[in-house]
Amino acid sequence: MNDASVHEETSVEPTAETRAEHPPILFLHGIDRHYRQGDVTLDILKNAELAIWPGQSVALVAPSGAGKSTLLHIAGLLEHPDAGEVYLDQVATSRLSDAEVDARRAAADDACRARFSEAVIGPQLLRALR
Repeated sequence: MNDASVHEETSVEPTAETRAEHPPILFLHGIDRHYRQGDVTLDILKNAELAIWPGQSVALVAPSGAGKSTLLHIAGLLEHPDAGEVYLDQVATSRLSDAEVDARRAAADDACRARFSEAVIGPQLLRALR
């Protein structure tokens, strides 16, 4: 990605020891993504890397056109990289069947909904009940 940066906020910052003990739940390694526009090839992502450990909150910050959405589409298994690999829980997703990818995506959606409910809806409901 061009001029992109990743900002992380965590309640408990993973240490080198923690990271060695617990591999990332999401790891994008050597990701390339190219698009053709007429006779021109646009290099949207070149050798992009991203690792996210349990408990991390990550903000992807970059100028328009730097490849943020493309990176997120690839991380969410909505788009395939031209090169590189996406690992979910240390499993190379390129080796998964379409049904396995769908099942993993559905499980992640359910987890996100539950987390949103805990973090946002739960506190709002508790305040309303007071």
